[in-house]
Amino acid sequence: MAKVDVFNVTKNNDATKTAIHVNVESFKCDNAVLRDYEWSSNEKMEQIFKSNQAFDPTLTRQYFGTYSGLTKMMPAIKWLAEPAEVTMDLYDPRYRPWFIGAETAPKDIIFLID
Repeated sequence: MAKVDVFNVTKNNDATKTAIHVNVESFKCDNAVLRDYEWSSNEKMEQIFKSNQAFDPTLTRQYFGTYSGLTKMMPAIKWLAEPAEVTMDLYDPRYRPWFIGAETAPKDIIFLID
C-alpha cells in the first residue's frame, strides 16, 4: 500500500483503487444516482483512470462528477467530514470549481442541417 498525500494529510491508501462518494442530498437512491453508479462502476472507467495515471505519473488525484451528485475518485480515500463534530457530509461535485468550469467552458458545436 502506498502512502498518498490527501488534502495535506499522508494516509495509507492503495493508489490503484477507485472509490465512489454520493452526497447526502442525492443519497435517496433515485434512478439518476443508481444509473450513474452503474455506468461509472464499469471496468472501462477503472481502466481510464489507471491509463491516465500511467501516462502522467505526477498525477496524484482524479475526480469524476455527475449531475446526480455522485463523485468517483482515484485513489480511493476514506471520506472524512472535518471537524469530527460535523456528522453531515456536504461535499457535492456540482458546486465544485472544477465541475462548474467544465460545465461552463466554451464548446465547439456544429449543426448539420440537410
